[in-house]
Amino acid sequence: MTVDRDDSKRGAQIPPELEAELKANPEAAAAFAKLSYSHQREHINYVAEAKKPETRERRALRTVMSLRAQEIGKAMSTAGSSSGTESQSAK
Repeated sequence: MTVDRDDSKRGAQIPPELEAELKANPEAAAAFAKLSYSHQREHINYVAEAKKPETRERRALRTVMSLRAQEIGKAMSTAGSSSGTESQSAK
């Protein structure tokens, strides 16, 4: 048996509501791009499975807010860990 590696780029159809929110929020778009394919699919499915347009829009906004919060949290923890090191060495 031979196993071939599949290096093709996996892509998912992003719902228009989520795509619009990501375009309006570059931080969230950057965070979304860093996610693994399976995590991207979770966000995409969360938005896409809603039946009403209002629900899709609300879910897209929630997704973007969550992604932005994750990026801000990472930036703050990185800044906090470097400043914590400096205060330790100053003692």
